[in-house]
Amino acid sequence: MMPRSTALFALLLCAAIAPLRAQPVSFDQYLCRVAAPAGWQRADVGSPPAGASLLALQSPSGKSRLALVVIEVQRTLTLDDPAFVDGLRESIMGKLRGVSCTFGTLAGVKSLQCSGASPEDQSVSMRMTAVVANGHGYVLTAVGPASEITGAEATEFFNSFSFIGPPAEHQSAGTDESGRPIASSQNDAPIGTIFLKYLLPLLLVVGLGYVISAISARNEKRRQQESGNHPS
Repeated sequence: MMPRSTALFALLLCAAIAPLRAQPVSFDQYLCRVAAPAGWQRADVGSPPAGASLLALQSPSGKSRLALVVIEVQRTLTLDDPAFVDGLRESIMGKLRGVSCTFGTLAGVKSLQCSGASPEDQSVSMRMTAVVANGHGYVLTAVGPASEITGAEATEFFNSFSFIGPPAEHQSAGTDESGRPIASSQNDAPIGTIFLKYLLPLLLVVGLGYVISAISARNEKRRQQESGNHPS
């Protein structure tokens, strides 16, 4: 049995470590920070997709993943542009079922908030919040069982996002009668090119969450089968 003094020291050590894990992680080059929930660990996702900076976290259960992706966005694109919003939603949430989106605020900036479920497994859900400022799009995602990604820890992750210094708002060049953004100059890239270059990599990031959930479910099923084949 562990001596009382050793057990007390271990408890104090855990108490000291837990707040450190919840300390904000700063990305000075992107003028933002976010805090990892206590108990969530950094997930190894290899090299970030081209054009994207990535922080990924895995839940203690191993079934859920949180991520912050920062991508370059030209300053004429804003969440007031219907075509940009539609493209953003389609790029990230397009393959999900029951997608619903609303506008809100995050860190004092207008945000797009969406949720949906995996088409293969309704028990796997995803939520996303995106804001645009400082020449970048900041996208926070959570993928996993609904009970985990809508719980207090995932919500804490989303709410912990903040800017380092006052965020520089984007200025829309306006929209035409069909709701399409009007380019501010002939040198601006077509909006489709913007999505292909910067938003498409997010699909790979989101897919990692599905892979983790699928692997966890398959391992659990395998353990149950093995238990059934080995009666006590």
